[in-house]
Amino acid sequence: MRKRCVSSLLGALLAVSVSCSLGHAASCEFHGGVYSSWEYRDNYLGTAHNRRSDTIYEIGPSAEIVCRAQPFTWNLSGHVARSYHNRFDEDDSTEVDLTSGLAAVGRRDSLELEYAFVQTTEEDFFSDISGETRIHTGAISYSRTLSSLSTLGVGYTYRLEDNTFPEQDIESHGASGTFSYRITPRNTVSLTAGYNTYDYDITPDAQVLRSTLSFEHAWSPRTDVGVDLEYQHQYREEDLPDSDIKSAYLFWAYALTPQTRVLLSGGYSWLNMEDMDRERAFVARGEITHAWQRNTFRLAASREYTAEFTTDEYGTYDIRRASASWERGLLRSLSLLTTITYVERKPIAGIDMTEIERQEEKDTAGMISLVWAPIRYITMTSSYERLREVEEISDTVVENRYRIIVEVLY
Repeated sequence: MRKRCVSSLLGALLAVSVSCSLGHAASCEFHGGVYSSWEYRDNYLGTAHNRRSDTIYEIGPSAEIVCRAQPFTWNLSGHVARSYHNRFDEDDSTEVDLTSGLAAVGRRDSLELEYAFVQTTEEDFFSDISGETRIHTGAISYSRTLSSLSTLGVGYTYRLEDNTFPEQDIESHGASGTFSYRITPRNTVSLTAGYNTYDYDITPDAQVLRSTLSFEHAWSPRTDVGVDLEYQHQYREEDLPDSDIKSAYLFWAYALTPQTRVLLSGGYSWLNMEDMDRERAFVARGEITHAWQRNTFRLAASREYTAEFTTDEYGTYDIRRASASWERGLLRSLSLLTTITYVERKPIAGIDMTEIERQEEKDTAGMISLVWAPIRYITMTSSYERLREVEEISDTVVENRYRIIVEVLY
């Protein structure tokens, strides 16, 4: 069933893409080349003690295809590489990373289709999943300007994560819709709604309904204020407790300069879960962004209740996040990227949870990288990444990764 769904989604995308590329006015570019990388990890097994390092090499073909036939644009890029481990050679594998997209933009309508496939044995530092993983993702979105006062958008997403036994697979579907209407020149109301399903092999399946009603008022040319009302409903099968999250935010957006913008919001959130007392907490979000020529900076922080369903996360969490990123063009062909992310995740204790499932997690990831593109089809990237995970019961785990990537296309 899952394979048929993936094949149908990919087939539909390719069919439309082929129609685009064969149009009488189509123009296509193809660039093939070589992808190679070197990586050193000082804690390859992700252990708190007796850390062991490894050096990993990858090499293989890469390609980029771009086709244009108004109003369509189609692109396909990626690489297939063989990985070689210096110490843990039993983990040698074929790594695949492919992305494809089709976009059509009209005067009032826009349509986008996306598909990506990843095959890897590289373990996510913050995940307990091991072995080979294949991930298919697909999405389609459509938006239309109904009038000078209103816009409408709809979308669908699909994701299949196929893991090596005994790890379980997870398949998810998501549908969403947005509607925005400008009541007066200064007042705008918008509604968003989404419904996601999560199908597990072993763990009980789950569904999440999310909706937001927003009202925004243009207080001045530089200041916007408004209200966000949010609702989440989480449903799990096999008589596991459902939960409802209701939140109300007041927000304030201010343009310090034409290039710098601040957004602050705060309010209250109520969490209702079956067979448990109601929980409540103050919630907040904040963001500052700056973009000027070759300099982009973003700082964000939040604290909120949310429902998460992945291969590692399952249920409702009290989450605190903070992140910062800075991208700066040092020279015309040389750029610097720095990112740091901190996530503190506290599970909301349910009657079905074990002591291990209740433990808090504190994850920190920081990276600095230099990207050099001396000419159009040569890209060299060097990076350093530090990862740190702290769990309430387990010991702290830290890993440093050093990486160099070179991709040459013709």
